[in-house]
Amino acid sequence: MPATAEDIVALVDRELAAIPDARLAGFIRGLLLKPTAVARAYNYGEPGLTYVCWVVLSHERANTGVAYYEFRKPCAKPWRAVRVSCPELPVPGDSGWQPSLLEAFVQSRPHCELPGTVSPQDAVADAGIPIDTSGRQRQRS
Repeated sequence: MPATAEDIVALVDRELAAIPDARLAGFIRGLLLKPTAVARAYNYGEPGLTYVCWVVLSHERANTGVAYYEFRKPCAKPWRAVRVSCPELPVPGDSGWQPSLLEAFVQSRPHCELPGTVSPQDAVADAGIPIDTSGRQRQRS
């Protein structure tokens, strides 16, 4: 059975509750949208192939956001940073699917909007997500 907007709200709430830095969780909460089902192009497979995803977060100034792809749920990495204005493309340089809302949020490059008291690298390190010195997320071993 496909997810409903209420299901996605509950999922996002669980993801936010798992973020150890309350300031970062609060900042992310301020960027949340009402979950909206959107058919987005999928870069793999047949040309023109689309899947429905739930856009849950948007940073307008960065033109990026986070989407939850229900069809990816069995793969344990259903979150993805996306370009909000262009439903066909992921964020440039995006290495792919993430297991959590937080990791997709960091990958969506929110650096231009984070308040000075919250460093994305510090918050992600506190959550146990490895990041290299360039600020890009490293692949887990």
